[in-house]
Amino acid sequence: MTVAALSSSPDLRQRRNLPTYPSTLNFTSPSMNSLRCREGLVGANLSEEEANAILQQLADKDKDNKKTWSRVFVERYLLDKNWYYPKRPNRPDLKRAWAYFEHVTLPRHFTGEQTVDTKFRRAEPGEHEKETELYDPFRTPQQAFVEWGVGIDLYFISVWCFAIFMFIAACMNIPSMMFYSSEEYNGDPSAVALSEETENLPFDLKASAICSNFQWVVCSDCTPEQWNRDPTRFATAEDGTILVLRNFCNGTQGTNAFTNYATLIFAIIWISLVSLYLRARGVRFDEDKITTSDYSVNVKNPPPDAYDPEEWHTFFSQFATDGDQVTCVTVTLDNEELVANTFYYRNFRSQLLRKIPADTDVNDEEATRAAIKKYIDDNGSPYYIESGCIGWILKTLVVPPCNLFNMFLPADKLYDKMCVLKKKIIELQEKEYKVSQVFVTFETEHGQRAALSALQLGLLDVLTVNKKAVTQNCLFRDTLLHVVQPAEPNAVRWLDLDDTPLKIFTMCLITFLVNVLFIAFATVCIYFARQNVGPFFSGILVTTFNSTIPQAIKLIMMFEPHQNEGGFQRSLYLNITLFRWVLTAIVPQVITPHTSTLSSDSSDLLPTIRGILVSECWLTPLLRLSDYMTNAKKHIIAPRAQNQEDMMLWFQGTFYNLGERYTDLTKILFVVFYYSSLFPFVFVYGFIILFIQYFVDRFSLFRLWGWNPQLGAELASFSRKYMILGCLAAFAIMSSFIYAQFPYDNVCDPSEPVNGAAGSYSGVTLADGVLVNEGSENAGIVVVSQDTEVAFCDQSRSGSDEFWFPATKRVQGDGPLTWFTNEQARITAVYGWTSVVIVAFLVIYLFGRSAGDLAMFIFTGVYQPEGEPQNIDFSSNLNIFAYVPQLKYVGHPFPYICCDIDDLDQDLIGWNDASHSYDYYNLIFEIPHKSQRRTIRMEKNTREFPTIADFPEYASLIKSSQQSLDSTENDPAKEGKTLRGRKTPLYSIIKHYPTKWQLALREQWRNQQV
Repeated sequence: MTVAALSSSPDLRQRRNLPTYPSTLNFTSPSMNSLRCREGLVGANLSEEEANAILQQLADKDKDNKKTWSRVFVERYLLDKNWYYPKRPNRPDLKRAWAYFEHVTLPRHFTGEQTVDTKFRRAEPGEHEKETELYDPFRTPQQAFVEWGVGIDLYFISVWCFAIFMFIAACMNIPSMMFYSSEEYNGDPSAVALSEETENLPFDLKASAICSNFQWVVCSDCTPEQWNRDPTRFATAEDGTILVLRNFCNGTQGTNAFTNYATLIFAIIWISLVSLYLRARGVRFDEDKITTSDYSVNVKNPPPDAYDPEEWHTFFSQFATDGDQVTCVTVTLDNEELVANTFYYRNFRSQLLRKIPADTDVNDEEATRAAIKKYIDDNGSPYYIESGCIGWILKTLVVPPCNLFNMFLPADKLYDKMCVLKKKIIELQEKEYKVSQVFVTFETEHGQRAALSALQLGLLDVLTVNKKAVTQNCLFRDTLLHVVQPAEPNAVRWLDLDDTPLKIFTMCLITFLVNVLFIAFATVCIYFARQNVGPFFSGILVTTFNSTIPQAIKLIMMFEPHQNEGGFQRSLYLNITLFRWVLTAIVPQVITPHTSTLSSDSSDLLPTIRGILVSECWLTPLLRLSDYMTNAKKHIIAPRAQNQEDMMLWFQGTFYNLGERYTDLTKILFVVFYYSSLFPFVFVYGFIILFIQYFVDRFSLFRLWGWNPQLGAELASFSRKYMILGCLAAFAIMSSFIYAQFPYDNVCDPSEPVNGAAGSYSGVTLADGVLVNEGSENAGIVVVSQDTEVAFCDQSRSGSDEFWFPATKRVQGDGPLTWFTNEQARITAVYGWTSVVIVAFLVIYLFGRSAGDLAMFIFTGVYQPEGEPQNIDFSSNLNIFAYVPQLKYVGHPFPYICCDIDDLDQDLIGWNDASHSYDYYNLIFEIPHKSQRRTIRMEKNTREFPTIADFPEYASLIKSSQQSLDSTENDPAKEGKTLRGRKTPLYSIIKHYPTKWQLALREQWRNQQV
């Protein structure tokens, strides 16, 4: 009788109902092994043959109208093509791999089952006993998105809400569009000589602030240096008269300014309401959620030799009262180099054993070399790639650069790397490792809260080691502990726990500087593209950079140490946001001369912004839907896989990052708000882009993206609190700046004007020597209608000695030259002081509380319990797990454990592979050390037993191990003390202290086994 059967007894608590797939873990969809572990493939343990049979059954019964379009096309037209799916003996089944992709990787729901609030009941991946179908990308209701976690739900609602905002704002700005395209702004068209570019403007730019009424005027005191960034606006007549272009468009009238200001007020109201709604929605889904963090504390500065979990258990037990207890203790070591190298060794070994016979003993170099030679002889090459055009491309152009990153390595190179790593690992096993951090989990929330309250310290107390800040019983070995509430187990980055704040800051600074270099490189490329091939192609380049450079940023950020995923996600979000905001909105303005702001040439500001937005409408969704990397894996690499498991590994969904998706949303908001006062049609583009983004991301979620952790509302809250409010501040500030810089010609009327400038001038040449209107019958002839001369006045922010915030009339300075009209002064006064109010509110809202928290953090500590305890014991909570040190890696179906878990309740690990023991994923058995309790890996699945130590063959494995602990140290309770061959432990330590009811349950189970 199993433990699960005993749990039905009314006198015993129910045992944990462990999810069969680690949905809270941060990696992509699993491979063949994970298929056998989920509830969908019912049964605790499935053999390879059973899992393949189920997949074949699913592949055979699927109808074409229930398959993805790609699968139907491949099965109908490509499976029999040798160039696509090379024919060879014992080739793996591609139809089965596509069935795996649709039934395991992609999300499905039960057919005919729907809750009253239109939420589909999501099926476990691989479900085969009940009828399921793929989610429809377009007809699935919004309520169903909570199956992916509240984070995904809030993201899609955010995109949809802001798409609606863009539509309403576009309607509100119709008067502004009409104003900019009217005579009221441009003047009488019969009296204005329109350039060819202005006459051929597309309709959306005609509804922008592009000025078609510009005329030459005389400026005797102007110099070429003042127009060196825009020499086309400076000319000299043959008699030496200096001429400059002046804009006569009146952009500071009440119509457009009032409309834009009303849009700002509407944006404030809309964002406030949406934020309140999203917050309430997040709370509604999250308020009843209890996590491991609610029961746990994290010691950040343990004594470096405090290895014994018993000592920590004893210390923290003083805070566990009224039947409470310490349930788990995890002591982590600073052995990240050892663990990382062991993982690389494991990865290379797995790749090698998929090429040579799986039963090859890789420790026998002679036998392994012989197997590799046979593999090469059988295939005629170290690479298993067939001849032909695609095979030649792969072997010549793809494989060599991938080899530099240890991808697609030939069998002999894999083994060479294994030998090098093995030698290094053995050397690392002789080093002494210190304790880096400690995690303690209580049985109740009361114990955790009591410990955090008693041990609450300010940073100043920690830095000065002020032992008087706590009572004597709160000192551990006379050491003042820095104790905080930890992140969730799946959010801990175990290899980064020993990194100091200085190292983290330094690496983040390096990433930031590299990001700045990326921005500089992209800026230069965009500038030359715009100058030489026009705004359309420069817009494509901006969109391409926005898609590709963030991938490079992600790769660089792999070297950024963060102690939890929250810190990493925020850093990633900020870096990508910085790149996309600057490249999309700020760079076009920086590389455009101030006087070209209202010009219509293709290289000027507003045509450039239009080119970027048009590209965002079609190229960004096209790149996302093309899913080129994953499609290359499915359609090029997978059909050439050597075995079925290799083929399955290429059918993982695309890894997505929710923070990156938020950057696409905030990027559009930022650009639209930034240029709305000059180009009101941007609201139409914003609506189109966000509308397309919403449905493209829906399609991606249901057809392209792989499994990801169920995310909470933290990222949505961070985005609303900082990024979206930052966009709102940009709206207010930039609108005030824009109205303050009209008319963007750097021309002013002097206080003592000189008359007699009107007339016809001939031989007029631009600064580069080209005649004005060259090629026409009036080449070199300019007629000046303004009789008074003008003077140069720098109307840009960069040319003013005044501080430009707020942008009111005072930015003109105290000199005699001014350019503000009376209406402009009133508009900028309203906008400028409104921007001050908005920025002041945001500073108080964002940093006021943070400043108070910072003061508390420094002097007293900031721990404040949130909500009331739920009075649910940790061991009774069915969906939370212990702090088990493990290494997660994208593309690997399960994490790799980095500690001895023989005595740990297996339900506390948090994931399960039904076909393998946890030892299969435990790195300590890759190159075992003699100090380990056992050195032989458990091959069979042990999930039917409470712990690995309860498995019947466990005792024999202990006896058969290469080395065992000394008889005086063989007590598991002394784990962490002096070990055979070592003075200190080699790997992190986790110790579970079962409750009385769990011990009774185990004892009853053991008696029945006997």
